[in-house]
Amino acid sequence: MVGRELGTATVQPLSSQLTPALTLICQEMKLARALEVRVMFCAEQTNACAVLLLVIARSQTHNRALARRVRSIAAPYYCCLGGEGEALGAWIALDYQELIVHLMDQDTFTIYNQDGLWNDLPTLYYHES
Repeated sequence: MVGRELGTATVQPLSSQLTPALTLICQEMKLARALEVRVMFCAEQTNACAVLLLVIARSQTHNRALARRVRSIAAPYYCCLGGEGEALGAWIALDYQELIVHLMDQDTFTIYNQDGLWNDLPTLYYHES
């Protein structure tokens, strides 16, 4: 796994920035067997959102199921402004204004070089406790 791990001195302060709603979403993604859950803090880099959540799924079907779970959990906390990609399922984006969620299968993650694209953002790799 590329990047910084939860529990290291570099990333520890980031865990305090997780809201209860974001923590619930991350926990549910891990319970639903997402391959990886990354919380990227981007408020200093853009005004488009404060947090980018990247979830890597096992397949397109798994990706669509995870997107449904995100929508269900996020509904009491966030207003969804829009979503894209659910019909195909390889890459699904959900816009909750301050939180943007990207769900993608492993192949899509690799093809679009997500490690290279987001490597400068402070990142928390979410691991269930």
